[in-house]
Amino acid sequence: MGPLLAPSIALHNISEGIATATLLDMGDVQSFRVLLTVVIVSVFTPLGTPLSLFLPRLSPEHISFMLLAGGAMTYVQIFAIRLLLVCFSAQWRG
Repeated sequence: MGPLLAPSIALHNISEGIATATLLDMGDVQSFRVLLTVVIVSVFTPLGTPLSLFLPRLSPEHISFMLLAGGAMTYVQIFAIRLLLVCFSAQWRG
């Protein structure tokens, strides 16, 4: 199942990078910073996978760290959606 799932995740990461770059570009962020942000996010995503497989095996207490990371990602997604809505509402107003 892993060989089937890996290309799907890679394709998802491409679309996620495009969405992130679009939001940053709409927010008038410099092109170099947009590229740098997308590259940094793209590098840390694969690094988190082995960490998430290793941490629960150390001790059950490390699961709370993973829940904190999941909560942080949820906050980021909500913030990104809010930013998108603010940008679109400004475009609708003209």
